[in-house]
Amino acid sequence: MTCNNALATQRLDGGYSFILPPDKLQEKNAVLKEAIEKHSGYFHIEISRVRKPKSIQQNKLFHALITEYYISGLHSCPSWQALKNQMKYQFGEGFIQTLTLADGEKYGILKSLADYSMSELSRLTDNVISDMIQVGVNSKKFDEILKEIGK
Repeated sequence: MTCNNALATQRLDGGYSFILPPDKLQEKNAVLKEAIEKHSGYFHIEISRVRKPKSIQQNKLFHALITEYYISGLHSCPSWQALKNQMKYQFGEGFIQTLTLADGEKYGILKSLADYSMSELSRLTDNVISDMIQVGVNSKKFDEILKEIGK
C-alpha cells in the first residue's frame, strides 16, 4: 500500500497518529488483516518526508509573470517558452539531468515546474519579480499582480 497524502498529527499525549484519506481506509484494513493472518501481525511501514506541494494559484502566478515579462519585450528570448526556461535556469532549481557529449559540450534537462515544491516555486517567483522590476517591466497588469500578492 502506498499513500502519498496521509497526514501526521500529534496527539495530546505527545504521540502521533496518521490520518489516511477515505479512499485508502479499505486498503489499510486489508493490509493489516493480511499482516495478522499471515505474518503474526508484523508488517513493514516506511515514512518519508514530503515537500509541501505548490498550489494552482502559485503556478498561475508564475505563468502570468512570465507572460507579462514576455509582452514587455525587455528580454532577449525568442519565445515565451524560451523566456520561461531562461528564468528557470537563472533562478530555479537547476537541472535534473546533465549530459556531456563527446565534444565536451554540456546539456541539461531543467527541472519541470510540476516537480517544484511550494517553497521552490515561491523562491523562483520572487526572483522573477525582482528581475522584472530591475529591468523595468512596467505594465498595468504587472502592477495589478504585484498589488494582488501584496508586493
